[in-house]
Amino acid sequence: MYYLYIIGGDKIMKYMIETTEDGCIQTLEFDNGEIYTSNVKRSIFGYEITPNFSSQLAEKDYCEEVVEAVDDLLDGTRFFEFIELANM
Repeated sequence: MYYLYIIGGDKIMKYMIETTEDGCIQTLEFDNGEIYTSNVKRSIFGYEITPNFSSQLAEKDYCEEVVEAVDDLLDGTRFFEFIELANM
């Protein structure tokens, strides 16, 4: 399992990624105790993400800036690097 702590002022966000046989499980934990999970699985078309973090945060009425930042940083293709690293 890999961990990334994102710190901004007095706010901390913890991102965890665990590789699995066919993809990975991503977890995003906010300092207020809210936890979001996203599953990434290989498919014949590449990878499928269900559900992505930004859509979960938008449903919880997080501000657009946070949703966009999470989309750019965590819902992009960074998990591909972890999966490829795990396969080495």
